Amino acid sequence: MVAVFRSLLQTGLAPCTVVEFAAGGGHLGLVIAYLFPCISVVLLDRKTVSLEIAKRRALEAGLTNVSCVLADIVDYSEPFEVGIALHPCGVAADAVLAQCRLAGAAFVVAPCCYGKLAVNCDQVPPIARSSRASALGVPPSTYPLLATAADYSCPADESSTDSAWDFDCSGASQAQWCMGVLNTDRGFAAKDSGYTTTLTRMQPFHCTPKNQILSGWGTTALVH
Repeated sequence: MVAVFRSLLQTGLAPCTVVEFAAGGGHLGLVIAYLFPCISVVLLDRKTVSLEIAKRRALEAGLTNVSCVLADIVDYSEPFEVGIALHPCGVAADAVLAQCRLAGAAFVVAPCCYGKLAVNCDQVPPIARSSRASALGVPPSTYPLLATAADYSCPADESSTDSAWDFDCSGASQAQWCMGVLNTDRGFAAKDSGYTTTLTRMQPFHCTPKNQILSGWGTTALVH
């Protein structure tokens, strides 16, 4: 994800503000703060314990360009240029994308917990339903089915508690395809707002079953 973030900044890097939504302990944001000291990184989460961990890590690393905000994703209203999120659960990914569009900010998001979309598909913000999907006549009832199938994963050894996964089983291939459909639709929804988007996978792709990365930028998303 850091490599995708770096590619967004392109050349002529200028100071900007990056918000890691649903940051937890700052697993991604702290790395970016270290690699790009000219960037201000905001770690946003609604859990006090998580932000305390993030603050301690930033202090131990000697990072002076990190701040923490205790808030829900939808409540953040300060200006920023890039929004990032590593494995926001279910509709939280759509909330991050919505916040980035409101701010005119670029985004790098690796969604997770697709199955929760099947349960929460009527919440606000809803699952992205792009004009492309509407034009193709994709019914809303399709989304819960795709979300459920996208959350399928196969342990390499079902008798083991190891975190290894079998990426060659048919269910895993189906899940990748369904994730791709949902994230492509999210990308098209961003394009409806004037964004250019890309959909890639983490490298190595077997680091996690939820390995797809959606990134996007608009004409005013970055300052060079």
